[in-house]
Amino acid sequence: MLLPFLALGFLVLDTGWTMFVKATLQNAVQEGARYAVTGQVSAGLGQVASVKAVVQSASLGFLTGTKAGTLSVQFLDGVSLKPTNSNIGGNLVQVSITNYPLQPLAPLFRSGNAVPVTVTAIDKIEGSPGGIPPTP
Repeated sequence: MLLPFLALGFLVLDTGWTMFVKATLQNAVQEGARYAVTGQVSAGLGQVASVKAVVQSASLGFLTGTKAGTLSVQFLDGVSLKPTNSNIGGNLVQVSITNYPLQPLAPLFRSGNAVPVTVTAIDKIEGSPGGIPPTP
């Protein structure tokens, strides 16, 4: 009777943990997209590096070490939605965390393989003051 009870308890914990991590990462990419659309940059960094820094600081430490490589920032043409290097007003910014490896807390009846988590936020970039966008 103890084993099924513990299995159910760990299932509840794992489900809650997965939902917490995914919600945290989703919030972090949304914060990055909000930061990017305003055209702000951190001192000494380009816009992409600044956005990545904002996402990492909002991720509660989940995007450190090799897991930081799952984060990407991409600009899309506002009409065709094709990737571009331009961050001018009217284009879109896409901030993504792709295939983030989430380890289960207690792999009781399944393998301990990581579950891939992917979150994305897209927003339209505002026109820059003076018409000059920051360096990507």
